[in-house]
Amino acid sequence: MDAGNSLFHLVNGHVEVTHPRNVAGGDMAQDSAFQYEVLKKGSALPVVLELLGGFFFQTFGIGNLVAGNVGVGLALLFGYWLALFVNLMLTFVLIGFVTLPLTWLAFMIMSPMLANAAVERENRKLYSRLHS
Repeated sequence: MDAGNSLFHLVNGHVEVTHPRNVAGGDMAQDSAFQYEVLKKGSALPVVLELLGGFFFQTFGIGNLVAGNVGVGLALLFGYWLALFVNLMLTFVLIGFVTLPLTWLAFMIMSPMLANAAVERENRKLYSRLHS
């Protein structure tokens, strides 16, 4: 294939994808639908990173960082460590033995949901950019 019939083009620093049927010209709606399917992010990796990081390493926020939600990812990362420290101090008055697992459980539920929402938000932005 020559450069004029390539499926991938670099335009303004972004990779543009052209559907094979549309190389010689064709339906733009079909072309942008194909671009969306190629460029959209999957939500499985950020969610799995959140669950594995939280379960094995007591580290939340990694999946949000991967999903592009940097502020929330860092807030989860450092917020959990702060909550962990407070709960460890509370174990000296015995209430920490109750609050520590509840805090961990809340972060295990909340952080994958936030990572999934970040991926969906990025995919909606991509869809609106391609179909505008």
